[in-house]
Amino acid sequence: MPPGKPDPSKNEQPDAPPSPPSDGATGGSTASAPADTVPVFPFRLVDTPDFGLRPPTVLAEWRPVSPLPLADRATNGNAASAGPADGPPPAASPDQGPDGGPIDGPTVVPDGGDRKTEDAPPPPGTDRPPPATDVEGEESGDGAGGGDAEEENAPVNRAPRVSGPVHLRDVTDCASLTIGLADLLRNAVDPDGDSLSVRGLSVSAGTLTATPGGWIFQGDPNAIGRVTITYEITDGAVSIQQVAYISVLAQSPVTGSGGNDTLLGGLCADDIDGGDGDDLIDGRSGDDLIAGGRGDDHIVAGEGRDTLSGGDGDDMLFGGNGDDHLSGGDGKDRLFGGMGNDVLHGGAGDDTLDGGDGDDLLMDGEGADVVHGGNGDDRVMAASDRANDTYDGGEGHDTLDYSASTGALRLDLANGTAQGVAIGEDRFTGFETVIGGQGDDHFIVGGNAAVLAGGGGRNLFVFEPAAQPVTHEILDFHVGDRIRVSKYDLFAAVGDGPDDRFKDVYGDGTDDGPAIRFRHEWVEAMERTVIEIDSDGDRNVDTLVALQGFHALTMTETT
Repeated sequence: MPPGKPDPSKNEQPDAPPSPPSDGATGGSTASAPADTVPVFPFRLVDTPDFGLRPPTVLAEWRPVSPLPLADRATNGNAASAGPADGPPPAASPDQGPDGGPIDGPTVVPDGGDRKTEDAPPPPGTDRPPPATDVEGEESGDGAGGGDAEEENAPVNRAPRVSGPVHLRDVTDCASLTIGLADLLRNAVDPDGDSLSVRGLSVSAGTLTATPGGWIFQGDPNAIGRVTITYEITDGAVSIQQVAYISVLAQSPVTGSGGNDTLLGGLCADDIDGGDGDDLIDGRSGDDLIAGGRGDDHIVAGEGRDTLSGGDGDDMLFGGNGDDHLSGGDGKDRLFGGMGNDVLHGGAGDDTLDGGDGDDLLMDGEGADVVHGGNGDDRVMAASDRANDTYDGGEGHDTLDYSASTGALRLDLANGTAQGVAIGEDRFTGFETVIGGQGDDHFIVGGNAAVLAGGGGRNLFVFEPAAQPVTHEILDFHVGDRIRVSKYDLFAAVGDGPDDRFKDVYGDGTDDGPAIRFRHEWVEAMERTVIEIDSDGDRNVDTLVALQGFHALTMTETT
């Protein structure tokens, strides 16, 4: 214990100072206390005390904060280093130095916005320098906030959300549906409010075509039922899968009443039944199935591959564009195929058939019919109905086919007539190919080139002299058939084989008979037997007959 200091543990009083001198020096005095008063202790003022106020040390400062959603994070510049903004702000440190200030570092002030830092000044009378700070005012050194923490506290993009699949409008089997972006985003939201788009669209049936305003779905008539569109919804950073459904429905039938109806089809494949009465029916677009029913009906197929049936009555049927099938039924019907490769069947009654453009197949049926093939390579199937029909092949390479006949026929190509018990007496013109029936047919070939097929039976082909050189062809020459040129008959010899192929000449033109010779040749990988005829003996071939296949021919003179 230093001298002069009291010991509190012994309840000692401080030592009395020494008595001042009595010479009256300035700053000193003496006094004696009376016996009944409190003793007076002399003292001496050595120095004048110095009093001052120290600047206060700010331990913490609180400012109003804006509430944030619990799932969000603050986005101020110091959030990463100061920790997340969620939860209560950090309290001031309870550890203080001897001067009442913080031991070390700044005080972080959460204010809901940019966080502020303030450096506490060092206590007076100390050598400690103020803490170093970085550009943002945070304390530098290990443990200070950095870039990794900022990335952890950066805003998190949330994926779009859907509440279920999208159900688009129902369509009929061949109709189209316009789909917009809003349709595909109908059940989608983005939690962050980002703009959404779609990509990667695919469809399970039909077609989906992109347009400037969206997409067009085209149904498939062969895919009735639910169609699924699969696609992605994206906010530009995250995408999710979504589906949309379309119900493709079959077209409902269109049925008339028992009266005179006017029925109109749609753009899809229609099933239309006029029923009784004189009906007016227009199928319009699509592959339609139209039945006129009883009565005198007027039916227009329109676009598509249509099937029309007039039914009973005197009907008028128009095929229009497309490959159509027209059937008149009973009555005096008029059938017009129009464009396309059409099939026309007149049925019973005296009908008129016109194939129009295209390669058509025309069947007249029972009755005295008038048939015109029109443009194209047409085929007319002549009915074995014992009626007198008229056939005109029109333009193109046309075929008149009597293969339905079972009796013997006389087919005169020079005069354009066909006669037979089974067919009556028909007239024809404009056919380049004529096919016989199943009986023993007699063909008379004039000066126009012709392609012939005898069919069944033992057939005779008679070639008359031609004014100009002409070439004919027989497609099915066989044993039993004969070729007659003037007074000579040529036929296939029975039992002749390939060794009998030769070139020979019958007649020399000096006895008023024709010069005839034949030979074998290959033409475009096809075997042919060629017969050359010099009808007038001027040593120039005027008629040439080509037989398919190699044949050994024998010639006899007719009586």
